[in-house]
Amino acid sequence: MNNCFLFLCKSFLFTTLFCFSILYSYPDTISVEYGQSIFGLISSAGEKDVYYFNGEIGDLITIRAAELYGGNFDPKIELYNPNDSLITQAWSIVQASILDFKLSQSGKYAIYISDNNGADNGSYWLTLNCRQYSKSIAESINYGTFLQDTLKTSGLILAYTFDGEIGDLITIRAAELYNGDFDPKIELFDPNDSLITQAWSIVQASILDFKLSQSGKYTIYISDNDGADNGIYWLTLTCRQIYVGNWYPFQIDEGTPYIANVEI
Repeated sequence: MNNCFLFLCKSFLFTTLFCFSILYSYPDTISVEYGQSIFGLISSAGEKDVYYFNGEIGDLITIRAAELYGGNFDPKIELYNPNDSLITQAWSIVQASILDFKLSQSGKYAIYISDNNGADNGSYWLTLNCRQYSKSIAESINYGTFLQDTLKTSGLILAYTFDGEIGDLITIRAAELYNGDFDPKIELFDPNDSLITQAWSIVQASILDFKLSQSGKYTIYISDNDGADNGIYWLTLTCRQIYVGNWYPFQIDEGTPYIANVEI
């Protein structure tokens, strides 16, 4: 096909440039970065889309892909290292996921997306996350924090960091603000970047009175439990040892009801 275009265009510079733009207006490969979502299309049976990204040794990456609309397209992910060797793969009739895969070398990696048996086509979304990258752009929060944030697209992970002391009893809660399909998941990583506890719920995810085993910077990751949905959520971080607010001394007589308002 390329030789045909070149033969037709060899006599005219303008026509040659025009044909060149046709040949390369829909590239077979696209560069993708950590924290990015992409929408793609497998237009014919047997086709594969390829995405390249630069990874560093030790990066913990998560790749997810799912069909955008109901159909027969079963997404398959194949990950190739800088030496063009297949190192891991996954497929599913719903959502293909490669979770927290640790890269063994630095360089350019390739993600191939296709239908699992090569028989069907369809539109899909793809996300690429990295724990280290999410932490590098994380918002720093303190005990007593209440915040609202948004997971804008499926498959993304947001991070928050805080400084904790050994022995701190902390509570983390997260929930969707509006009724939807977003199922909040909380993951807590210690200063050594190791997962130490997690929780998820279809209503409110909660980690209650968890005792920190060391001092340092901790990381909270928020995502949808299966990575399929997005939404607006709230997040709180509290600590038993740190009281945030004002003390109001008072005396309650026995049998007397008392009503207090708690504002966050």
